[in-house]
Amino acid sequence: MKKLLPKTMSLGAMLAMLCGVAAMGCADGGQREPMPAPAQRAPTITLRQMQIDGCQATAIFDIESSEAIEFVALDRSDLASVRTQISTLDESGREILIEEEMHEVDSSLQSLLERLSDGMNARERSVQLVNERTSQSSSSNTTENSEHVDSSSSQSTSTSNSASSSTQHSDAHRTSRNESASNGTSASDSESSSQDSQNSGGGNTSGSAQRDSDSQRSSESASSLELIVTNERLDSQESASNAALETSTSSAFNRTTRATITATNDSNDRTSMNQSESEQSQNQQNERQVQNEVRSSRDRHLVSRSLETLRTQNIVLRVEMTADETHEVIRVFQGANREVRSQIETVGNFTQCRPGGGAAGTGG
Repeated sequence: MKKLLPKTMSLGAMLAMLCGVAAMGCADGGQREPMPAPAQRAPTITLRQMQIDGCQATAIFDIESSEAIEFVALDRSDLASVRTQISTLDESGREILIEEEMHEVDSSLQSLLERLSDGMNARERSVQLVNERTSQSSSSNTTENSEHVDSSSSQSTSTSNSASSSTQHSDAHRTSRNESASNGTSASDSESSSQDSQNSGGGNTSGSAQRDSDSQRSSESASSLELIVTNERLDSQESASNAALETSTSSAFNRTTRATITATNDSNDRTSMNQSESEQSQNQQNERQVQNEVRSSRDRHLVSRSLETLRTQNIVLRVEMTADETHEVIRVFQGANREVRSQIETVGNFTQCRPGGGAAGTGG
């Protein structure tokens, strides 16, 4: 007994200590902060790829959400025909095909999707984009043509002014030389007259002085005549030079005028072409309206109805489509609880597709 008692007490003390530690642990556990919840992914729709071949195309959309996706909808109003394929992803990322074609939405979901698009479906949005591009192109061409015509007119005016200035300068030089020669001749005649008067008034003037005076007058007269001849020769040269300048200027003016007329005609042709394109665009828009009336069922969206029971957060939507225009608008929506969580709008550029005439080769 004496030997067992210490061991028994030791065991009791150990049990008491363990209970105390457990109690402290429970007390501390009540004060710990809860672990933060994992961050949720924002619902997204991403265009993975779009392959275009003439009027045919295949687009693949990756759709993700932090909650179960209950529906995926497609606005098909801008497509001549469409075929859809929906797959889910397993844990390893492999696609699992859902054996279901998308169906027309009911009236309540149709109204919801129309409100999100401000009452403008994909076809109407496509018409709006085409009209905006046509208007911008027409405005740019008109501005460019106007600037080209103004530049040609300025060059023509500058050439004409330059020719006029050269002619006036030559006339001024000719007038100055003629006045100089005339003044020289007049001065010589005046001096001769004065000398004759002096000689006739003075009887003591010698015969030698008279001869010298006559010789001087003859020399001055010859110099004046030579100056006149020189001026006449210079006038003739300047006249010929001015005539050549006027001919050259007239030729340049005519070339500039012809260039201006050509630019104006080109501008008129482009304006006429733009008007023709605008009329063609208007005709295509009218045809669109007729097609909308004939194929009114295209205005309703398509939706997948089986997703509510799958409770999946990852969807792959494959859309095989046929276009009847060079630009097609495609819209895709995803949501839950009758609410749209995310949407995407993309434009397919079917540049090799001819409206009403099928494909014109292969495009991408």
